[in-house]
Amino acid sequence: LPAVEGAIFFRDVMTMQADGRIRPVPHDPLLPVHTVWDLGHADNTSIICVQVLGSEIRVIDYLESNNQPLSAYVKELAERSYRWGDDFIPHDGWHTLMQTGQSVADVLSALGRKPIRVPMQTLESGIKLAREVFPRVFIDERKGEKLVECLKRYRRKINVLTNEPGPPLHDEFSHGADAMRYLALNADQLSNDSWGGKIHYPSLGMVA
Repeated sequence: LPAVEGAIFFRDVMTMQADGRIRPVPHDPLLPVHTVWDLGHADNTSIICVQVLGSEIRVIDYLESNNQPLSAYVKELAERSYRWGDDFIPHDGWHTLMQTGQSVADVLSALGRKPIRVPMQTLESGIKLAREVFPRVFIDERKGEKLVECLKRYRRKINVLTNEPGPPLHDEFSHGADAMRYLALNADQLSNDSWGGKIHYPSLGMVA
């Protein structure tokens, strides 16, 4: 499906398609796979699985589900044969929950994950940064299909009196777009340093 005219990332997604950056993006077993989370407490949780090589940001997988315990997401991730890197969790994932006395980050750590705090940023600043990062991004056309759909349909509220655009809608497409914003905020923190060797793999052909 084409991007929705008027969507926040309309031009960015159209450019990705024109450049051939929504395509098969194979998992590289020599690179760690990092995750970037948008946490849903009463709605969807979205998880982007990403590898980096040079300046390329390769989205190789994407998970999205509703109302599942954290253990279910960790179990689903564990079923993938990836060598895991870090888990980038937004700031609300570090707040202690009254019901449990633990934060999401505490629970993920106890389940063997490696949470890292995503820096706080205004929503509009995150959107601007995402636009700057988009030219470096490749998304697997099959495993990232739902993420692409979210990016195509991430829209703003329209004031019914003035017809002026306002803040982004919070709907079924906003969770994946929020995860992309968090990815952009941490694009330069995604590291392969723990691998400890030299990588001699060609790029996917990023357009300058």
